[in-house]
Amino acid sequence: MHTDTVESPHQRPQGHVATMRKHARLIALLAVFAVATGAAHAQVTPIMPTWQVGLEAEATIVALDAREGVGALVATGSWLEAFTPQGSSRWGHAAPAGSQWRDAVLRSDGGAWALEVAKERSAGTFPEWAMALHRIGPDGATRERRPIGTTPYGRPEEQGRLLLAPDDGVVELLTRRGSFSLMVGYGRYDRDGQPLHGAGQDATSRPVLEAMRILPDDGVSYVTRSADSGRTDLMRLHRQGSLSGGYSPGDGEHAVIAIEPDGTASALVTSPGHGTRRESIDLLGFPSDAVAVPALPFDIELKAVSPFIGGRQIAAYRSAGTGHLAVVDRRGRVASSRAFDTGSSAHIVTSALGMLATDEDTRDADAELLSTTDLTTLARFRLIGSARATAGDVTPGMWRMLDSGIVYGVSDMIDAGNVRGPAIARFDVSMPGPCAGPLRPAVASMPRPSTAEPRVPGAQIACTPPRSSAAPPASPRSGPMR
Repeated sequence: MHTDTVESPHQRPQGHVATMRKHARLIALLAVFAVATGAAHAQVTPIMPTWQVGLEAEATIVALDAREGVGALVATGSWLEAFTPQGSSRWGHAAPAGSQWRDAVLRSDGGAWALEVAKERSAGTFPEWAMALHRIGPDGATRERRPIGTTPYGRPEEQGRLLLAPDDGVVELLTRRGSFSLMVGYGRYDRDGQPLHGAGQDATSRPVLEAMRILPDDGVSYVTRSADSGRTDLMRLHRQGSLSGGYSPGDGEHAVIAIEPDGTASALVTSPGHGTRRESIDLLGFPSDAVAVPALPFDIELKAVSPFIGGRQIAAYRSAGTGHLAVVDRRGRVASSRAFDTGSSAHIVTSALGMLATDEDTRDADAELLSTTDLTTLARFRLIGSARATAGDVTPGMWRMLDSGIVYGVSDMIDAGNVRGPAIARFDVSMPGPCAGPLRPAVASMPRPSTAEPRVPGAQIACTPPRSSAAPPASPRSGPMR
């Protein structure tokens, strides 16, 4: 699960109990609303954006990040931009000439860490991609650009990812060539860009990072899947980068793995001729508590599994050519299931309010918020001018959901000139934005820069009447994974 997804542990605020009571009330209201509108998700009125900003035409989104009280950060290959919670642009930063952005995370001061890559010809037969780490200040200026080696792969998901540390430092996990095989390189820097630790672990061919998380002991766990063989591996590192544990399924088996906040992990595993089982994985990587999940189909093709939420986790899978979601408890019992095709990326985002995902078979919403108890649709989100209602290829977009009820999403839209491109939008689950109802602005009111022109920060749809979107107090986050 791309989750895409990585959150570090934080101390719970003193108002945590009150916050959770607020979440419980909100979830109850959403559940009542879902029941009142009927079981069919088409009857749930979509929440429209509080604000929406167009990005480059025909651009591809490579990163989206968000933080309570700070706002959101979005990156295309050529442009990186930070937004306040109210939707105004903090700053914009073009990729250096001949380079592209590959990943970025938002700092608490409004700055960012960003991963830059540039294709170069190596001394050998095959080209390499040179990588550099940018430390960007709250004004959008690069404070430091640090070369961090090369990678043999050009696909973003195979190159590397960044993870924000609790002190506003950063962890990098990058695919590199080792002495005899590929390796996943680990690097760590403090908030001022000073290197703390570095290491590397052997990897299977063409590893794709599917999840990564900073753990309570300040170590790091990550999950890779081989783009060649489909093999899945879980690795756990000490803070300094040395290996402290690992897990892989048996030969011929296929697994999807979720990293839990306490540093343990959980896996759903399919074994030829034996169906599906779930396993708990301890801090050293040893599996235990294996239980069968007989209610899942025998021909299941697992796509992703979420961390546990209230004793249950969500599994995304395909069976008989159809996508599904299922709620599985620790004993392997399936509490609920429904047809819902998350696609090949299985982009699932979790928070205290529920699970957010995009259904590739249903194009009348850009994303849906689902109950983690029975998979009821609690809320639906629709960008203005959304391209998902049109025929042709559909991109799942990227989403981040804060426990306060604020949702940031990036999805494709089509402007008045019939030009397709991404837009970033904020939604408020607890209080739908002013674009709801008859006061929706015309899509033509939003300018869209061409890919040949520099991006102008803040090309924004202003919803009427305006509403204060002051950020709520910070709360602990349970997701998304990245």
